[in-house]
Amino acid sequence: MDVFTYLKRSDLCKGFSDPEILELKGYVEMMKVSQGHVLFKKGDWSDALYIICKGGVEICMVEEGREEKITQLEENAVLGEVGLLTDQVRSTTARALRDSTLLKITRAVFERLLAEGRLVAFKLVYQIAKILSFRLRQMDQAMVKMMNHSHPPHEINQLRARLQEEWPF
Repeated sequence: MDVFTYLKRSDLCKGFSDPEILELKGYVEMMKVSQGHVLFKKGDWSDALYIICKGGVEICMVEEGREEKITQLEENAVLGEVGLLTDQVRSTTARALRDSTLLKITRAVFERLLAEGRLVAFKLVYQIAKILSFRLRQMDQAMVKMMNHSHPPHEINQLRARLQEEWPF
């Protein structure tokens, strides 16, 4: 498949017209990575987002030398999207579960499209907001499930404290 088709199928480009996808195609880099390849590590500078074309990626949290898998993303999924919107380091590590093909959109490209007032940049922001909103709802549901089950109170208190640190609003 070609870059246009991958973009059209992706969660990031839902609602984009064919001309908008063609425009974005000119700014996207295709990557092929081997199983185990680390796309980014916790603490790396957030410089790009990725779309999974083929394969899969696991997202892990590394705390105190211990790695815990948070989720697994498959074809058409987007990862690293916060990297385009913030000037913060990565909060997780992303690793290819198997040989994978990805598309990469760098922060530099995204900022250039925004500075030029390109509609495709604003549509990217809108889609990223939708993706983040969906993930937040998933996290809310997981938190409610966790609170309703027999998790020790200290685990819930640790999670609350971490969320308050990371989301100071």
